[in-house]
Amino acid sequence: NHDMISKLTLVVQAAWVLDLGRLAGGFGVGVFSYV
Repeated sequence: NHDMISKLTLVVQAAWVLDLGRLAGGFGVGVFSYV
């Protein structure tokens, strides 16, 4: 089912972006607390 695959891809991409944002946020906090 192609629709199922495209939905799964969207979910994976969303999770990846959120994880990236969480890493960037943690990095930003680390930099600010260091400065």
